[in-house]
Amino acid sequence: MRKRLWWALYSLDSKLGMKLGRPFLLYQTNTTPKLPDDDVEAAMLSGSTFAPLGNNATWLSFNLQNMTMFLAAREAHAAFYNRDLHLKEGQNLWDDVNVLEGQAEFIYPFVKNLENWTNGVPSTLTTKRKNGSRPFATGGTDLEIEQYSPLWLQRQRVILELMYHNLSANICRPFISFAPTPSLAIAEELAFKCAGHAIALTSITHQVLSSTAILSGWHEAFQWQWNSAMTLVGFVLAYPQSSMAIAARDAITLSVSVFDIFGNSFAVANSAAAIVRNLIMKIDFLAKRAWQRKSISDNHKQTADQCSISSITTQLQSGPYMNNNSIMFQPSAGVLDFGDMSLESMQDMFHMAFDIDQWSDLNGLWSQTNRA
Repeated sequence: MRKRLWWALYSLDSKLGMKLGRPFLLYQTNTTPKLPDDDVEAAMLSGSTFAPLGNNATWLSFNLQNMTMFLAAREAHAAFYNRDLHLKEGQNLWDDVNVLEGQAEFIYPFVKNLENWTNGVPSTLTTKRKNGSRPFATGGTDLEIEQYSPLWLQRQRVILELMYHNLSANICRPFISFAPTPSLAIAEELAFKCAGHAIALTSITHQVLSSTAILSGWHEAFQWQWNSAMTLVGFVLAYPQSSMAIAARDAITLSVSVFDIFGNSFAVANSAAAIVRNLIMKIDFLAKRAWQRKSISDNHKQTADQCSISSITTQLQSGPYMNNNSIMFQPSAGVLDFGDMSLESMQDMFHMAFDIDQWSDLNGLWSQTNRA
């Protein structure tokens, strides 16, 4: 029992430290107890009456897997912030593309280590996909939820996967850069990984909330969704020409539905839904304006006898819309203009996404979004 309590505190310390950007209070030493067992014998000694899950997994296995996941995530987090970037006075990570790429190359093995953690999760603690794809993947396929499994087991499976996507997105999020930079192989790959995890979390949360009671009123799941929504907003603004921009834009719309469902349990989710709806309008406005400027620029390159005023007007009125009347982010759309919002304020969006809590007033953070 003492061993489990110590590791529970260690996991909580890791979660709070990574979430709030505070120094960790607990560290591993040569006196640190080993991880607690999760086999059938340990479950019997605990006095529980839960049946074994198969493959020598028990109801204690979730706790063990959760701890090992946080160990991998904490290692990546500590490595990222402990490394000296040798920046000049007044500079940050996003001011120097070489520093950004170097940091991405340094942190990449730690990201892969967290991905490899999924290989050790017992199959009984994973949720199958309807098309047979791999659990914990970012492919966006629907879950195959076993309706006749105990609710506690269904919740363990979903929470474990959502926490994995949340931690992975948070670790990769610093590599989403709003500064104009040349193509960076590793940094962009990590930025796309971040968006992929945020999209997967949004898709899973929406399916689970709309079809089951597994996450009903679950405050921490709302926190994860808020993180993902803000991450996707930042990704779409930073990479409007990317191949993942449309999927990210769709996931932002889906997150509004998630907040609406959470709004039945606590009022702050309704505020989150209103904020994201407002941001969606801003995103579409910026995308349409960029597309219009690109159209005008292209037409100015043509000779007067090849281009008439009426054809230009027609093009400006018929922007590249998707099926839901939102702007399609095509490679020809150009770079989005943030207007009054500086690159620094856009980068600060991720700090707010990281530490806002479900009982906070979200509206006070978003005065910038009221600007046209």
